[in-house]
Amino acid sequence: MLEFHATLLVCKHGYRWEQSEGPIPILDPLRRTYLAPGRKPDKLLGALSLIDAHYREYDPFRQHPTMFLEFAALGDDADSILGFAEKYGELLVDNKSFVLTNRVGLTNRESDKISPQDYAYFNSLDEWIGSIRGVANAVELWKQVEAGEVVSSELDETIEARLAGGPFIRANRIAGQLVLQVEVNTLIHAIWAQFASAVAGKKQYRECDTCRKPFELTPEITRSDRLFCSDACRSKSYRRRKSAAAKMHSEGRKLREIARELGTDLETLKRWLGE
Repeated sequence: MLEFHATLLVCKHGYRWEQSEGPIPILDPLRRTYLAPGRKPDKLLGALSLIDAHYREYDPFRQHPTMFLEFAALGDDADSILGFAEKYGELLVDNKSFVLTNRVGLTNRESDKISPQDYAYFNSLDEWIGSIRGVANAVELWKQVEAGEVVSSELDETIEARLAGGPFIRANRIAGQLVLQVEVNTLIHAIWAQFASAVAGKKQYRECDTCRKPFELTPEITRSDRLFCSDACRSKSYRRRKSAAAKMHSEGRKLREIARELGTDLETLKRWLGE
């Protein structure tokens, strides 16, 4: 039996985009923009100060199985990326960027005495965008493979390269059964591991009609014609359509026209309107 497992961290204080010349000195001659934990500059919370008071844990494989599709759809918008980070944490790609977290306003003379304890690793906006494009391209390639438009070798090579040096296998005995757990330690490796699992398992996904987020179509759990990711979204859609029907009816529109536009039948529409 094979399971995927990860314990990733999200800063409880949120995140912000920090300029390299800002309150936190960043050793970067390119003067790029970095994602830093804490919505305010006085929250100097880096990888070397991970204490329970500042970070929460989650397992993306159990709690957010379609995270990789959300990531692929982010695009280049900094606000969208920040919102993703607020939910899932720091990317921690392989080419981590050095950031000083414990010392602020160092002079050149003082910066010569920096110790390893003063470093944490943040990723730049450029690194986030590059990673998003990499996953988005792989997802598009997957669609082409499934459609028979291209051979799978390029996709397989991409997955193998992206997972290199990331996940490792741990053997655990659970309830008397030997379980092989694929352990992942960083967000970017979790994203690629989710994608690899989706490709290997030939999983199918659909966009929720209400929240527009993807959800997996699993024969054991969800019907192939399911339109919503959750009962909450289905109820929200019902209330929205019922409200829209009342508004259109008050405007004098014909029942058949309203039913056709809202994708329902006349009997249901009449119940909504109390007729």
